[in-house]
Amino acid sequence: MYADTPDGAMRPLKIAHRGMILVIVPLAFELLFVGVLAKLLLDTRSQIWEERRARNVVTTISILSRQVQTTTRVLALYTGDRNAKLLQQYEDVRKIVPSEFAELKTLLKDRPEDMEDLAKLEASVMGAIGIVEQCKETFAEKEDREYNKLVFYPQLYRQGILAERQFDKLLQRYRLREMADRAANDTASNSIALVLSILVSSNIVIALFLAVSFNRSITSRLNILMENTIRVAANKPLNEKVKGGDEIAELDSVFHSMVEALSEANRVKQEFIAMISHDLRSPLTAVQCTLELIKDGAYGKLTETGSKRVQTAEREADRLIALINNLLDIEKLEANQMVLDLVPLQLAPLVESAVESMKPLCEAKDVSIKTDLQEVTVLADDNRLMQVLINLLSNAIKFSNKDSSVDVSIKILKGVAEVAVQDHGRGIPASVKNSIFERWKQTSKEDGQVGKGSGLGLAISKSIVEAHGGTIGFHSTAGEGTTFWLRLPLKEEEESSA
Repeated sequence: MYADTPDGAMRPLKIAHRGMILVIVPLAFELLFVGVLAKLLLDTRSQIWEERRARNVVTTISILSRQVQTTTRVLALYTGDRNAKLLQQYEDVRKIVPSEFAELKTLLKDRPEDMEDLAKLEASVMGAIGIVEQCKETFAEKEDREYNKLVFYPQLYRQGILAERQFDKLLQRYRLREMADRAANDTASNSIALVLSILVSSNIVIALFLAVSFNRSITSRLNILMENTIRVAANKPLNEKVKGGDEIAELDSVFHSMVEALSEANRVKQEFIAMISHDLRSPLTAVQCTLELIKDGAYGKLTETGSKRVQTAEREADRLIALINNLLDIEKLEANQMVLDLVPLQLAPLVESAVESMKPLCEAKDVSIKTDLQEVTVLADDNRLMQVLINLLSNAIKFSNKDSSVDVSIKILKGVAEVAVQDHGRGIPASVKNSIFERWKQTSKEDGQVGKGSGLGLAISKSIVEAHGGTIGFHSTAGEGTTFWLRLPLKEEEESSA
């Protein structure tokens, strides 16, 4: 769908505009449909009224015709006051006739021709009634009733014949009209049904066409966007940009720009990692070796102050090399390039080696390490697992109180071996518990300064443990200490025996 721009060019409609079209077009068609249907119903109503009028006219004329016949019968049978019942019947007819003609006039008031014929008919009927009235008076005055009958019968006969002809004329006309109106009503009903089915079908087709067009134009391009997200995750080239000028095209354009920015950032990161690996680690290693030679007296004996300065420089060099190694480890883990050499491994000796390597730090912090190690075998990379253990132990020692202990244990749970490292320090603040395994995260600003940590140790440890198919976690109580644990799957034989 496209819209005209001020310069005469065509541009795609926005999704909101397409949605409005999707609603407005069927609605406009519905209004048209209602208008056509209303017109047909009004026409049908008019036809029904005409048919009803014709039926009423036919009924009223038939009634009047019977009343005229009754009037004639009265004159034929009337013999004076002795026929009181017959006279009452005549009186009833005479009273009804004016109201019947009044009803006919109401029905035919908009038809001048019919009103003319009705006036003639009314004159004939009222003339017949007048003859009967004269007959009644004559019967009352003259004794020769047979003579009077002979006088009035011919007059009434002629008047009756005239009335009957006029009755037949109007009756025939309105019977034909009634039949014509009935046929017109049938045709109108069929037309309404036909128009109704056509309009409903058309509305359904239009709505389906608009819905399919809208769906096609939206979902096909959304599928391209979804495929692009999968391609980004798989590090594959993106599809070509989505055509159009609506929100989806704009979103796709922003997505392409974002991916390009990410690619550029990734390139810069790779260059930075390469620079750290080649341009920083090698010189720092050389500095570290030089400091060791100076400390060992290779370049002459140092004063006490000089020895302290060299030791400080050596510690800083070690810390920088450790930070560089951590950064390289993170990069390998992100790129899934860290290869683990999984072999059957006794956990207890590995933990003991890690504890032994922490002795100097324990002496410096006046902290002792207690162990409770159960013999268990797992499939693991000893170097990487040692890296995790040293990180957990060094953190526990760093955050332990003076003259306290760090408890290290190994025990077998359901299908896993658990290594736990417990300290008795201040615990982990609640504000950082949910983010403790994120990169560059310290429990407080002071922690990074006192322990001189990088904030990468726990993130690397989590990735290494998960690469072994295990889990890592902790539980901590403020003021009482923290226990970090890692759980690794048992070797098959160990799992069976357990």
